[in-house]
Amino acid sequence: MEEYPIHMIMCTMIVFRVMQLIPHIRSRALKEVCLQMMNSEVTLVNNFQNRDSWNTISRSYQGEKRISLQDVHYGPVAPGERKLNFLGDVKGKRILELGCGGGQNSIVLTKWGAEVIGLDISDIQLEHANTLAKEEGVRVQFVQGRMEDLERFKNNTFDIVISSHAIGYADDLKAVYKETARVLKPEGFLVFCFEHPIYLTIGSALEEWDFKKVKNYFDRNREEWDWSCFDGTIATFNQGNWSIKEIINDCIEVGLHIIRIEEPQAHDIANMDKKARSAVPYISAVDETHDNYFNKFVQVIRIIPFSLILKAKKS
Repeated sequence: MEEYPIHMIMCTMIVFRVMQLIPHIRSRALKEVCLQMMNSEVTLVNNFQNRDSWNTISRSYQGEKRISLQDVHYGPVAPGERKLNFLGDVKGKRILELGCGGGQNSIVLTKWGAEVIGLDISDIQLEHANTLAKEEGVRVQFVQGRMEDLERFKNNTFDIVISSHAIGYADDLKAVYKETARVLKPEGFLVFCFEHPIYLTIGSALEEWDFKKVKNYFDRNREEWDWSCFDGTIATFNQGNWSIKEIINDCIEVGLHIIRIEEPQAHDIANMDKKARSAVPYISAVDETHDNYFNKFVQVIRIIPFSLILKAKKS
């Protein structure tokens, strides 16, 4: 049996044992320590599941998506950094990308003159990132790790921390905010792009025109779901269901000052010619999927937002 499945089994056993012990512990302080231990182990289990799932679908995913190497993307069929201008001039800036995946955004930022480190939990995604950076002739440092634990980085290290549609895979949103605040320089800022809670609640229902699929917005339990690639590869992920209140308040509570929020509307790709469509920073690379995009997904994310983008500054 492989190393990580054994680790996950051990984590699960620890969680169950701690759950059994907690009712019998009289010391409040000790009980809090046990609860922290349990939460930490649950976080690791969720992180490793997502890591293994990204390892499973990485090659299929990278093959079926066209992700720009000339613009920073903020989600499928959405306008990118060239239009939204969250980052400003990045030349000479130290930037950390959380959940860098195949490295496209990190590569773009390096081309624009930044010194970039890309962090991701998936070793297969990082293999792709390193290969792509070499092909593009740029030097980017890619490291494997979890967004909740940036221990390898010193305090006040980065001018910018960016993440595009990766935070949802983290297990502990506030821990990500805390670590981000710690590694940001004074006056540094983060730009985090989330899957919008509105889309998570009603997006699938609108796509399938099945209102039984409307989810409970107030259900804070993590959701498990299957990602099915067009070549038949399937992997199961777990994802946080954070409300708008949590996304905003958790950020404020760690001492960050929110200075901008955007909810970009998807491009009207059904009425774009091939040249205009090629400039969209993130889109399907498989021609036969375009009809599905036009008829379902893109129609929905033109009437409700798919992405919630938050910019916050360290005072």
